[in-house]
Amino acid sequence: MRLSLSLGLWLTAAAGIVLAAVGWFQLQVEEEDLDAAARRELTLLATAIRTATENAIRDDQEPDVTALLEQLEVKDPAVDIFVFESDGTLIGSSWGSTGSLAAARAVVADTMPDALAVEELESQGLVASAPLRVRGSVTGRLVVLRPVAALQSDLAAERRAIVWSIVVVIAVLSSVLWVVVRARVHHPLGRFVAGVRRVRSGDLSARIDLPGADELAELAQEFDAMTETLQEAQRRLVSEAEAREKFELDMQRANRLSVVGEIAATLAHEIGSPLQVLNGRSRDLATRADLPEDAKRSAAILVEQTDRVHQIVERLLDVARRKAPEVADLDVLELVHQMVELVSTQARRLDVRLDIEAHDVPHVRADRAQVQQVLLNLLQNAMRASSGGGVVRVTVFESSFKPPSDSRPHPSVAVAVDDTGGGISEAIQSRVFEPFFTAWNGQGPAKGTGLGLAVVRSIVTDHGGVVNAGASPSGMGARFIFHLPVGAAPAEEAR
Repeated sequence: MRLSLSLGLWLTAAAGIVLAAVGWFQLQVEEEDLDAAARRELTLLATAIRTATENAIRDDQEPDVTALLEQLEVKDPAVDIFVFESDGTLIGSSWGSTGSLAAARAVVADTMPDALAVEELESQGLVASAPLRVRGSVTGRLVVLRPVAALQSDLAAERRAIVWSIVVVIAVLSSVLWVVVRARVHHPLGRFVAGVRRVRSGDLSARIDLPGADELAELAQEFDAMTETLQEAQRRLVSEAEAREKFELDMQRANRLSVVGEIAATLAHEIGSPLQVLNGRSRDLATRADLPEDAKRSAAILVEQTDRVHQIVERLLDVARRKAPEVADLDVLELVHQMVELVSTQARRLDVRLDIEAHDVPHVRADRAQVQQVLLNLLQNAMRASSGGGVVRVTVFESSFKPPSDSRPHPSVAVAVDDTGGGISEAIQSRVFEPFFTAWNGQGPAKGTGLGLAVVRSIVTDHGGVVNAGASPSGMGARFIFHLPVGAAPAEEAR
């Protein structure tokens, strides 16, 4: 049942109950008033009849009594009037009062003969009895009966009038209540429901814009403010997603450059020396005078082509060679929170929970973009290993490490990334940072290039730190931890 219908029914029922109670109370009051009025009227009538009868008896005009009773019978046929002598003999009565004679005689027998009294007889109605005094002595008795049927008829008429008035008031009040409930409750709630449905369907531009200053209008204002905040949050999320996508593309581009650099370095190392030998021998052959011209021409071609290969390798090295870190004060803890937020969408897609255990740590001198790349590579590897309900925990704490060139511990800020994957076997632990080595043998997203951890080690080493891989302290999964020196890097101290 809708709230507006329920509220209308409850209000109508409450109004009906209240009006019925008021009507019942009013009916009780009317019954009492009607009884009191009937008693007063009967008292006045009995007083008037007694006075006229006493005067007629005193003047010996009994026929006047009979005429008076006949006139009263014409005026009010419902009233029965009896006049008795002091010994109970009936002197006169109104016409048609024979049925009430026995009741009148009983009243005369039971009533004291000294005062006018009005009583209520069961099943008879009201009765007024009064002594008739002539020249100071009681000579008879007057009895006036007003049957109960007349009183009940008046009361029934009053009751019908009250009931009809209550029915009319309830009908009018119910109509007014229904109009008010529909205007002030049903229509506003309908607008709320429509607005909520639009928001649920993804339309955050929904606004209720309910006029007024009551609670529903205030709730509508809060709803509009909420949807506006959600819309702004959605815009920020879209903007952040676009920025995150651009950042990931930049990281992928940097990784590709790292691949090119590793390939170029490998080429320079592997073919550099043989190429120089070949180039030198070719130059020697090209300058010998005792060789035929075709041999000299072939030697010159070899010199030209080996120079060209050397230039190509140098250009590759120039393009892919990593820039020196542009160091500045860096809040590692703030950067970790930023990177965890960056990969949170990917974590939800992989069903991985990200936890951060943070401690107060000092700032370090580091290249922000390169440390971002380190964190991104480690987090992506950990999420890939923990996909399907796993947990990745990032711990930031103050620590120390021993640089390879120095046995003394150096203060550092350490960042540990723990996953709940399959861990690192001892057979490959010593090779995880080698270029082109990968433990991801799957296809698609699970297929690795073998350069991510190599780039991590290269960046951390360029910053004077170290990076290590091993088992997670929880006994499940792997841990990668890197240290960034606090203050001057060990290499700078050595200089």
